[in-house]
Amino acid sequence: MLKSGLIEIGSHTITHPNLLKLDYNSSKEEIEKSKEILEKITGKKIYGFRPPREEIDKNMAKILRESNYKYVMEKTKPYLLPKQEYNDLITIPRHGTDDYIYLMNLDWDKKQILNNIIQETKMLTSLNGLYTLSVHTHLLSYKSNIDVTIKY
Repeated sequence: MLKSGLIEIGSHTITHPNLLKLDYNSSKEEIEKSKEILEKITGKKIYGFRPPREEIDKNMAKILRESNYKYVMEKTKPYLLPKQEYNDLITIPRHGTDDYIYLMNLDWDKKQILNNIIQETKMLTSLNGLYTLSVHTHLLSYKSNIDVTIKY
């Protein structure tokens, strides 16, 4: 998928903790180590971060800037396009439905999940918006749902 040029890999921490409940150094380690591992695996710079639970605070924004992230994908916002909500860090509001919601609500039905993703993409791109589907690979791979991303 990375080779297609259509997918960008972003960071999401190492152990998926609630970063807002961690001290500064623990949050920094989760954020920086995840980026380091992904850059080593992909051979590409990682610029995007999506915090677990899509929550961000000023400390986390500071760590992201210090770690050379360029943007953070946050929860749904009242605006459609990315904007600089934190100094030197772009906020991309989430538009696509979370993969976990799809998998649970659509009862792992690959065809229906794929159709919903395509429908959301068409709607958002028609508005000149970014389509941001957050994909947890460990959830998507259950019951062969990795097939959804291959077909998409």
